Amino acid sequence: MKIMIIRHGKVNMRWKKWCTSEEFDEDCARYDSSPLHFIDEKIEQDVADDIYISTLKRTRETATYLFGKREFVETELLNEVPLKSCFDCKIPLPLWVWNVGGRIQWMFQKKRQLETREETETRADALIEKLLERDRDCILVSHGFFMKTLQKELQKYGFGIDKKKLGFANLERVIAEKK
Repeated sequence: MKIMIIRHGKVNMRWKKWCTSEEFDEDCARYDSSPLHFIDEKIEQDVADDIYISTLKRTRETATYLFGKREFVETELLNEVPLKSCFDCKIPLPLWVWNVGGRIQWMFQKKRQLETREETETRADALIEKLLERDRDCILVSHGFFMKTLQKELQKYGFGIDKKKLGFANLERVIAEKK
């Protein structure tokens, strides 16, 4: 069984470089609803039996650009790990503070984040179980931070990963193959 995982295309939005906690949370919501930059690339439609996308619009747009109009299997199991400000603050702080702080809270299971690391791992496992049950080659159009957890969990299930990475560029592909 072979799984191609693709990170969604580049989102057409500018993040505020300095923001309050409220502005950061607003930008996170705006990012989820913003359109993509145009993708001038196509992938042959017969590469895999099924193409799975998350419920966030950027994966559907990416899949449509890459594969044209066809049926996609939409699942929340592929959604990005949600991100929220790590504390309330009315003073603008650099964007990296909010990103790093939120991901550290996720890692240490803090409930201020909308999903903990354990919940993300459980979600990735549920997705893998579903894919193994179908036992068909497939493509997953997903999100950069979730892909890190998915990659790690796939290895636990005996999948070999063609490139182990800490971060994924937009439209980057990773192949996971059952050994």
